[in-house]
Amino acid sequence: MGYKTLTAEDVKLAHRKTGNPVASVAESSRGSGILPITAIMPPTNDNAVLEGDSSDLSKDSDDSVSGHSVPFSIPHYRWKCAVDGADSLDRLEIEALIDNGSHTVLICDDLVDRLKLRRRKLHEPMNISLALSDSENRIVTTLSEWVKLKLFDRNNLWSSHTVHAVVTPGLCTDVILGLPFLQVNKIVTDHSSKTCIAKGNGYDLLNPPPTPDVREPFMSLQEKHRNLR
Repeated sequence: MGYKTLTAEDVKLAHRKTGNPVASVAESSRGSGILPITAIMPPTNDNAVLEGDSSDLSKDSDDSVSGHSVPFSIPHYRWKCAVDGADSLDRLEIEALIDNGSHTVLICDDLVDRLKLRRRKLHEPMNISLALSDSENRIVTTLSEWVKLKLFDRNNLWSSHTVHAVVTPGLCTDVILGLPFLQVNKIVTDHSSKTCIAKGNGYDLLNPPPTPDVREPFMSLQEKHRNLR
């Protein structure tokens, strides 16, 4: 995550809507005119690690990695789940990005249209921008709508509480599950074990149980005939 600040004047000068992919989250500080910005970086290769040279370990400071492989970055946590549309028969399988660094829940504008969800107006528009944009060329996007969102395990083993998701044009994924989702659903994230567990029933969003193997019990031909009669 990277952090920058925007003044109200920056927003006024750079403000315009854009169709470019949006991968950032902003939180407005009321009264100060400051917009702390956080950028969500794209997935990276697992092999991108920082490795020390064992021959030079004696020259390293106390901050040395001491032979351990330390990644420059780690892939995002993604949950393959399902969501219902306005018509309860229209269930879609989607991919949600779990982000405990985001202060809000975001949903892609296109997905809202596909699900035919009812759009509602935010009480106060939300301005977002990429943290890596320079101040002169910064593009600010205004978000003004939200929808109700409820997600399900694809095998119906767990369902979330309904949350408010802010509609975001060009979002980098279907849904970004920020702190409101994690808090309301009592999700405990353990980064060392790569788990996101719901405290209620122990369901792990990142490591769901395998699909149940539903098989009919063995039945002889005679038993089938008797049942048919």
